[in-house]
Amino acid sequence: MKFQRPRKVYIIGFASEGTADIPWGASDTEFWGFNELYRRYTNLNDFTRWFELHTVTFDQPNAVPGYFAPDEWLKHGALLRQLAKMMPVYTPLIATIPGAKVYPLAKIHALPHGAYHAGSFDWMVAFAIAEGFKEIHVCGADFARGGEPISARPCLEYWLGVAEGRGIKTVVHGGDCFRIYHLMRSDCAYGFEPFALVEDA
Repeated sequence: MKFQRPRKVYIIGFASEGTADIPWGASDTEFWGFNELYRRYTNLNDFTRWFELHTVTFDQPNAVPGYFAPDEWLKHGALLRQLAKMMPVYTPLIATIPGAKVYPLAKIHALPHGAYHAGSFDWMVAFAIAEGFKEIHVCGADFARGGEPISARPCLEYWLGVAEGRGIKTVVHGGDCFRIYHLMRSDCAYGFEPFALVEDA
C-alpha cells in the first residue's frame, strides 16, 4: 500500500489560546512542537516532529545568555537528544544532537522571500508549505505577551498568506494574528505610572 502523507499539520506554541482545538491522535494530521514546549506538554508521544531553530550548540552551558539558565541549557540539549530518538528533530546544527535532521535552509530560501523570517512559527509554516501539506493550523501563537521580535507576528501572517496563495487552507486557532495594532505615544514614566504594552480599543 502506498504511504499517504498526512494532509494537515498543527504547529503548536506556548500560549493556551486555541489549543483546545487540537485533534490529538488524528490519523491525517501531524503535530509539531518546538524549543522547550515539552515544559507545557507532558505526553511528547503526541508530537510527530520537533524544531529547535537556534544556531547554537547544545553542549555549552552559556550558549544562549539570558534565554536559559546555564545548566538549563544543558538539560535542554539532553531533552533534544531524547526527542531525536522519538521523532524527527530539526535544527541548524546537529553535531551535538545525534539523529537530528538539518533544517533544509536552501529549500526554504528557494521560496519567494524565503530568507524573510523573524521567529520559529514562520520558519515552520514555510517548511510545511515546502513539505506539501494541504492544511496548516497554528495554535498557541500569542505575540502580545512579548518575548519575540516585533516582526514575528507580521512575518507569520506573511507566510500564512503565502500558503493561502498556493491554495493551502490555513487556520489560526486563538492568539493575536490578523489583529490591527496601533503605535501609541505616552508620557507615562516606566515603573512609576501605569501603562500597557498593548492597548485594547
